[in-house]
Amino acid sequence: MKNILTIFLFLLISLEGNARKWKPEKAVLELNQALIHREADILDKILDKNLSYGHSNLWIEDKSTLINNNASGHLIYKSIEIDKITTEKNGNTCVVRYYARHNVILQGKEISLNLHVMQVWKKKSCKWKLLARQSVKI
Repeated sequence: MKNILTIFLFLLISLEGNARKWKPEKAVLELNQALIHREADILDKILDKNLSYGHSNLWIEDKSTLINNNASGHLIYKSIEIDKITTEKNGNTCVVRYYARHNVILQGKEISLNLHVMQVWKKKSCKWKLLARQSVKI
């Protein structure tokens, strides 16, 4: 019984330590890489089920639409270059803002966009997930 309690405490401490080590900048890069490489499994893990993903043209996607559009090639992310990232954590919420140059192909048309992006990340069950994202053209 003592061994089981020790193992439980060790696991609990490990989970808490991992949650504290979360870096918003790393999460943004992981999201961008998953979009570029069309990794639906990673997107499924890091996107909240209630996701609202707003684009600069007022197009809004939910989680399943974003994953499907990414996988089908409806919207292809060629590259995303980030600059001037800022983060603000408040409890189980983190707001991330940055400037980015997106090179995409939308319905076969290549587009280059300079954007300001805001993301809202929410911690649920010791995991951070993207809850909302909105971009505007600059």
